[in-house]
Amino acid sequence: VASQCLLVGFGHYHCHVIREIAFRHKGTGDLFAPGFVAQGAGTAFGPENLGVPREEIKERIDFALKAVDMEKFRHSSPERLSGGQKQRIAIVRALAMEPEIILFDEPTSALDPVGRKEILDILMAVKEETTVIFSTHILSDVERICTDVAFLNDGQIIMQGKMADVKERNKSKDIKLEFENQEDTEKVLAAFHEC
Repeated sequence: VASQCLLVGFGHYHCHVIREIAFRHKGTGDLFAPGFVAQGAGTAFGPENLGVPREEIKERIDFALKAVDMEKFRHSSPERLSGGQKQRIAIVRALAMEPEIILFDEPTSALDPVGRKEILDILMAVKEETTVIFSTHILSDVERICTDVAFLNDGQIIMQGKMADVKERNKSKDIKLEFENQEDTEKVLAAFHEC
């Protein structure tokens, strides 16, 4: 499995957790070669290095461009793409490899709400083709995309399981607030007592 994994923008701070299943790849924004999306954006680089025949590479790229709704940008210069479009092309590059697992590190960060929804829609479609693992701080994204979850704290898994099971085990009507210091705790408690 390790040789088939491709990391898309995976941050260095998570790598120790998954180093057994994949190699490291930093960032996605500046990895584009000159040329057009379907040629020079690195979309064929991985399959070419694996010795995939050209016709199959073209089929893979066509499929991936369609999957992320970037077909109309096939002949666009990567330098003219928006941040969200570049993230989509990074997904095209990953899909063209036909990996068993794709890891995404906060794939919706720095996107506007429309771009965020589009990337989540893509992840929903991609998970039909391959296993998708992604890190995020946005729990609603987790609920929308994931069937299995693991929560990390300081690099350690503190909770994991099927999404529905984790939600059921941790269901509570209580609200837990944690403060960095006693002074903040006292201010909040005083505000509640004034109500």
